[in-house]
Amino acid sequence: MDGHSITMLGTGLIADFYTSTLHGQRGRDRVQVVYSRSEPRGVDFSRRWSIPEHTTDLAAAINHPGTDVVVVGVPNFR
Repeated sequence: MDGHSITMLGTGLIADFYTSTLHGQRGRDRVQVVYSRSEPRGVDFSRRWSIPEHTTDLAAAINHPGTDVVVVGVPNFR
């Protein structure tokens, strides 16, 4: 079985933890798209983890045609 293509929602501590685990432990699964509300944070996150695409458009990230799985790594609403 091929790995999953993942969209990561968020660029903070939780998203870092999930991406580290996915890239380090899950072998073939890779984050391919990252969503951030902040363009600079999205760029930094995608560079740090070698993620090919980043966006500030939440709907585009969730509906990305190559995405198999969406991981929600954003803070809880308070």
